[in-house]
Amino acid sequence: MSAAGRERTVFCVSDHTGVTAEVLAHSLVARFDDIDARYLTRPFVDDADKVDALVDEIDAEIGRAHV
Repeated sequence: MSAAGRERTVFCVSDHTGVTAEVLAHSLVARFDDIDARYLTRPFVDDADKVDALVDEIDAEIGRAHV
């Protein structure tokens, strides 16, 4: 755990560049002083194969967080 508090991974997923998703995520997480966020942006997730790959990545991240 970091000095400021709990660390969380935030996936910013978009079917385009992801800029709007990043801005929204940063503004939402900023409301919680005790969370240190690590942002992972995944742009152009626009078909089933990309979604499946992203789900695998998120599952792997969840596994790392609980070790």
